[in-house]
Amino acid sequence: MSIGKKTLVATTLVLGIAPAAMAVRMPPPSASGFAALLVSSTTAYARAHGESRRIERPHCVSPVRGHYMCSYEVRAPGDAAGCHLMQARWTPERASLFTVTLAGRTRSCRSLQDALHSLR
Repeated sequence: MSIGKKTLVATTLVLGIAPAAMAVRMPPPSASGFAALLVSSTTAYARAHGESRRIERPHCVSPVRGHYMCSYEVRAPGDAAGCHLMQARWTPERASLFTVTLAGRTRSCRSLQDALHSLR
């Protein structure tokens, strides 16, 4: 499945039009595919709700199929980026393609390893 189709599914889910039959058939994406989906879905949500902040520079790993850990920046025009860390699961059978299970801020986020080390 192309990133474009994933983006379409994520965008329609975020905007409240759940193509459930299509989403349930989608296999879990790779870590880089999840990173692209994270950015596209949150950007679509932000645009739909007039939010200027955007997720940028995601770095994700998938140690187990369908489970993800990512570091990323949240940036608003004119503001310094804030660093974040999250864990998520692939849940296409639910109202959203993925469910965030843990999230928080970090002091640094050049990479996932960097973000994890900054928690110490």
